[in-house]
Amino acid sequence: KNMPSAAEKLQKWLKGNGVSWADDAMKIVTDGVVGGVGVVSLRRIRAGEELAQIPKSAVLSIRNTKIAKLIEKEELGLDVGLRLAIAYEKASGTRSKWHGYFDSFVHPFEPL
Repeated sequence: KNMPSAAEKLQKWLKGNGVSWADDAMKIVTDGVVGGVGVVSLRRIRAGEELAQIPKSAVLSIRNTKIAKLIEKEELGLDVGLRLAIAYEKASGTRSKWHGYFDSFVHPFEPL
């Protein structure tokens, strides 16, 4: 069996974390996209049209990382706190809720 593409990995992670989007309006792609993964429209998008629903729980933040209490206790702030959260979650590998998201990246991480 073929390995899933980055777009397939990302779609699986998004759906598994409650993200929904208008399949008829947009598609996740990896070809010819700056940064490796992107979204393209499949049809004309109407002004004000809702294209996706993303629950807060599916957005990595300083409030929902496993080290949220540490970030708050040390008063690291948004910039440093988010960098630390990303580094921690990435280093946690398959134990991290965001593993599938990180695994979908086409290009490796740049230094934080």
